[in-house]
Amino acid sequence: MISVSSEITTSKVEELLSEVAQSSAKQYVDLKLPVNLKPIGFGAFASLIQLIITWRRLENCGKLIVGSKEVSDDEIEDISRNFYGLIASVISWGQGVTNFNGVDIKHTIRKYNAATMAPLLQSRFDEASRGDSILFPFFDHLDVKSGLLPIVYNKGELRPQEEFENLSDVLIDITTKNNKSIKEEFQNLEQELTGILYESFDNTNKWARHSFTGKILNPSVRGIYSRFYKLENKNIPAYTNSNGLAKYFSEISLRNSSKYRFITFLEVSIFDSGSGLAQRYSGKGLSEMSLEQEYKFLIDCLMKHKTSHKELGVVKGRGIGLHTIMELLDKKKGYLRIRSGRMSLYRDFLKFPFYISPNDPPNYALLDIDSDSSKPVLRAKTEGTLITIIIPQIK
Repeated sequence: MISVSSEITTSKVEELLSEVAQSSAKQYVDLKLPVNLKPIGFGAFASLIQLIITWRRLENCGKLIVGSKEVSDDEIEDISRNFYGLIASVISWGQGVTNFNGVDIKHTIRKYNAATMAPLLQSRFDEASRGDSILFPFFDHLDVKSGLLPIVYNKGELRPQEEFENLSDVLIDITTKNNKSIKEEFQNLEQELTGILYESFDNTNKWARHSFTGKILNPSVRGIYSRFYKLENKNIPAYTNSNGLAKYFSEISLRNSSKYRFITFLEVSIFDSGSGLAQRYSGKGLSEMSLEQEYKFLIDCLMKHKTSHKELGVVKGRGIGLHTIMELLDKKKGYLRIRSGRMSLYRDFLKFPFYISPNDPPNYALLDIDSDSSKPVLRAKTEGTLITIIIPQIK
């Protein structure tokens, strides 16, 4: 059994991913989620979702267990409202969803899942938010009306980029609703945020609903999560779980005037349950490539006019999504983390600009999140791709 603790960080997720990787020899592997779960640090919530996706893709995936004892209806409602329970139960439905005593709770959690999804499906986003955070989940294996939120889909088709401004407006409004002056500043980022959201989600829409072999993935989940942070400088270390992120925050602190006690950031994470960047770009399984080859394939995915569809090759106008995201983050001196396959990589655009000088070609290199090397450290395999970006407010 994979057991998730009540406090989760990206570091703890990595430990649990190693447990998942080592459990393939067991007959069935259950996943136990706590009723009250607290993600700590940037990217922690989305990393938890990637863990759940990776567990669900196991051939010997077992059932989802909620709580460490018999859970009440109120507790089941809480786990659904906090979104991780919604996603876990929807993609685990066929495997079984029980309490710790083995009692089926699907009839109860179905009711609360419907209540959690209703405000999102009906564009009542104040109700859908959780404080200064919000999640937009998309379930491709459900019917269009239940699984694809109308804020970015129209009758099952992805809306054009200009209509993603509605999504940007909602994210900024929800995440900064308690900070009027900061909201006005982040509203100036609307055009850039719209580009980031469209390019990254369009990428999942094209490539993440099928495996790298072309097989339709069922279940399939994709999502956009956003949260606003206003932190005292002294508390920043508690929110960092990697060497690369710690260095980035340190530089942010130096660039902010000492008279400011607080630093503000917008986190946006985009996740999917597809095959991962390297596999879908190359059309090969990870077992058929070295870690060095996997890194090269992932970098190729970032490059302008390259596509992650193996039959199309290099096509003008294709594959510009991730390149565009890097350009936008370079402009805003942001931070990028990609967790895909056997790698966890990052780019600090404060320290490593995308363009060294105006006449130079773009530098696509990503570094290992702990070693700071362009030769990545081998990690436990994940399913899908997780892209987490941080957009800072630099005074």
